[in-house]
Amino acid sequence: MLWHAIGITMAVVRPDLRGRAVRLALTLGVESILVNGIIKPVIGRERPSNWEVETDQVRRPKTSSFPSGHSSSAVVAATMLSEAMPRGRALWWSAAAVVATSRIHTRMHHASDVVAGALIGRVIGMTARSLPIPDVSLDALPLPRRIQNHLPAGNVSGWRLHLPIDRSATTHD
Repeated sequence: MLWHAIGITMAVVRPDLRGRAVRLALTLGVESILVNGIIKPVIGRERPSNWEVETDQVRRPKTSSFPSGHSSSAVVAATMLSEAMPRGRALWWSAAAVVATSRIHTRMHHASDVVAGALIGRVIGMTARSLPIPDVSLDALPLPRRIQNHLPAGNVSGWRLHLPIDRSATTHD
């Protein structure tokens, strides 16, 4: 959820990065399906025992341990966000490192689960970076003709859409 929130914020604050935000969201979806839906059930590794005494204070995931989905999604996001906003590279990779190491610290994963998740995330992220950035400008949307008539010609990305309101249909008694 953290990475999707960052992607949404990126799309809202920086309209020129909307396509990269969409590509990030799609890639995180593919990563989740691959790691949680395919790899984890096939491997089926048990999670580490949770401390010496079991506790109810930490929710234990029902999925298997290998690879770490949190680590893979964190590295996917850091890889892609570093391309979209390179000045934040240290922040993205620091956040990914915190997420990954927290999985070991909370004993949700073995260290090898986290390393494998990070490697898988890097491969997925680098592969996704090589794909075209989707065009999510208003020009790419199939808008009804009555709306298109009110848009300026050319690229309208970043324009605010102001439609005239037909006040003749409103009556005040």
